[in-house]
Amino acid sequence: MAGKKNFGFERHAGRQIDLDHADNSLATELAEVVSAWSACISCGSCAATCPAGQNVGFNFRRLHYKIKLSLEVETDNYPSLLTSCLLCGKCQLVCPRGIPTRYLSIQIMQKTKHYAEVIPPV
Repeated sequence: MAGKKNFGFERHAGRQIDLDHADNSLATELAEVVSAWSACISCGSCAATCPAGQNVGFNFRRLHYKIKLSLEVETDNYPSLLTSCLLCGKCQLVCPRGIPTRYLSIQIMQKTKHYAEVIPPV
Protein backbone atom coordinates (compact mmCIF):
# COMPACT_ATOMS: atom_id res chain seq x y z
CA MET A 1 0.00 0.00 0.00
CA ALA A 2 2.18 2.71 -1.27
CA GLY A 3 1.35 6.19 -0.10
CA LYS A 4 -0.62 5.16 3.04
CA LYS A 5 0.98 6.05 6.32
CA ASN A 6 0.81 3.93 9.41
CA PHE A 7 -0.05 6.25 12.29
CA GLY A 8 0.80 3.68 14.94
CA PHE A 9 -2.52 1.88 14.79
CA GLU A 10 -2.83 -1.80 14.07
CA ARG A 11 -5.75 -4.12 13.64
CA HIS A 12 -5.94 -6.94 16.12
CA ALA A 13 -8.13 -9.97 16.29
CA GLY A 14 -11.08 -9.66 18.65
CA ARG A 15 -10.62 -10.73 22.24
CA GLN A 16 -14.24 -11.33 23.08
CA ILE A 17 -15.36 -14.65 24.45
CA ASP A 18 -18.02 -16.36 22.38
CA LEU A 19 -20.13 -17.93 25.11
CA ASP A 20 -22.62 -19.32 22.58
CA HIS A 21 -20.01 -21.75 21.27
CA ALA A 22 -18.07 -22.27 24.50
CA ASP A 23 -17.70 -25.75 25.94
CA ASN A 24 -18.71 -25.29 29.56
CA SER A 25 -19.03 -28.98 30.37
CA LEU A 26 -16.43 -28.69 33.14
CA ALA A 27 -18.37 -25.86 34.80
CA THR A 28 -21.62 -27.80 34.49
CA GLU A 29 -20.06 -30.92 35.94
CA LEU A 30 -18.62 -28.99 38.89
CA ALA A 31 -21.97 -27.29 39.54
CA GLU A 32 -23.62 -30.71 39.71
CA VAL A 33 -21.06 -32.05 42.19
CA VAL A 34 -20.74 -28.89 44.31
CA SER A 35 -24.06 -27.06 44.10
CA ALA A 36 -22.80 -24.11 46.18
CA TRP A 37 -20.19 -23.35 43.50
CA SER A 38 -22.66 -21.28 41.51
CA ALA A 39 -23.22 -19.03 44.54
CA CYS A 40 -19.71 -17.57 44.29
CA ILE A 41 -19.72 -13.76 44.14
CA SER A 42 -16.01 -13.50 43.18
CA CYS A 43 -15.14 -11.43 46.24
CA GLY A 44 -11.54 -12.67 46.28
CA SER A 45 -11.43 -13.66 49.95
CA CYS A 46 -10.22 -17.13 49.02
CA ALA A 47 -7.35 -15.74 46.96
CA ALA A 48 -6.39 -13.23 49.65
CA THR A 49 -6.00 -15.81 52.41
CA CYS A 50 -4.42 -18.61 50.39
CA PRO A 51 -0.86 -19.38 51.57
CA ALA A 52 -0.15 -21.28 48.34
CA GLY A 53 -1.26 -18.27 46.34
CA GLN A 54 1.18 -16.02 48.15
CA ASN A 55 4.12 -18.35 47.56
CA VAL A 56 3.45 -20.11 44.26
CA GLY A 57 1.13 -17.79 42.37
CA PHE A 58 -1.95 -19.98 42.52
CA ASN A 59 -5.16 -17.94 42.41
CA PHE A 60 -8.34 -19.89 43.15
CA ARG A 61 -10.55 -16.98 42.15
CA ARG A 62 -8.91 -16.72 38.72
CA LEU A 63 -9.25 -20.46 38.21
CA HIS A 64 -12.93 -20.29 39.14
CA TYR A 65 -13.41 -17.41 36.70
CA LYS A 66 -11.69 -19.27 33.85
CA ILE A 67 -13.74 -22.40 34.40
CA LYS A 68 -16.97 -20.42 34.58
CA LEU A 69 -16.19 -18.66 31.27
CA SER A 70 -14.99 -21.90 29.66
CA LEU A 71 -11.47 -20.61 29.06
CA GLU A 72 -8.53 -22.97 28.63
CA VAL A 73 -7.50 -24.25 32.04
CA GLU A 74 -5.08 -26.97 30.95
CA THR A 75 -2.86 -24.67 28.91
CA ASP A 76 -2.34 -22.17 31.74
CA ASN A 77 -0.33 -24.46 34.05
CA TYR A 78 -3.25 -24.60 36.49
CA PRO A 79 -3.31 -28.38 36.93
CA SER A 80 0.26 -28.26 38.24
CA LEU A 81 -0.55 -25.20 40.37
CA LEU A 82 -3.60 -26.98 41.78
CA THR A 83 -1.38 -29.65 43.22
CA SER A 84 0.37 -26.91 45.20
CA CYS A 85 -2.88 -26.31 47.10
CA LEU A 86 -2.28 -27.18 50.75
CA LEU A 87 -5.96 -28.01 51.37
CA CYS A 88 -5.61 -26.04 54.59
CA GLY A 89 -9.19 -24.75 54.44
CA LYS A 90 -8.45 -21.06 55.01
CA CYS A 91 -10.37 -20.20 51.85
CA GLN A 92 -13.37 -22.11 53.12
CA LEU A 93 -13.28 -20.31 56.47
CA VAL A 94 -13.35 -16.82 54.94
CA CYS A 95 -15.84 -17.53 52.14
CA PRO A 96 -18.92 -15.35 52.78
CA ARG A 97 -21.11 -17.77 50.81
CA GLY A 98 -19.92 -20.90 52.62
CA ILE A 99 -18.62 -22.65 49.51
CA PRO A 100 -16.73 -25.87 50.36
CA THR A 101 -13.61 -24.78 48.50
CA ARG A 102 -11.45 -27.65 49.76
CA TYR A 103 -13.84 -30.18 48.27
CA LEU A 104 -14.15 -28.03 45.15
CA SER A 105 -10.36 -27.96 44.77
CA ILE A 106 -10.20 -31.73 44.94
CA GLN A 107 -13.00 -32.01 42.38
CA ILE A 108 -11.25 -29.56 40.03
CA MET A 109 -8.02 -31.56 40.33
CA GLN A 110 -9.83 -34.77 39.46
CA LYS A 111 -11.85 -33.24 36.63
CA THR A 112 -8.90 -31.44 35.03
CA LYS A 113 -6.91 -34.66 35.03
CA HIS A 114 -9.83 -36.22 33.22
CA TYR A 115 -10.19 -33.29 30.84
CA ALA A 116 -6.44 -33.13 30.23
CA GLU A 117 -6.66 -36.66 28.82
CA VAL A 118 -9.81 -36.00 26.80
CA ILE A 119 -9.07 -32.54 25.38
CA PRO A 120 -6.07 -32.49 23.01
CA PRO A 121 -3.52 -29.73 23.65
CA VAL A 122 -3.92 -26.66 21.47
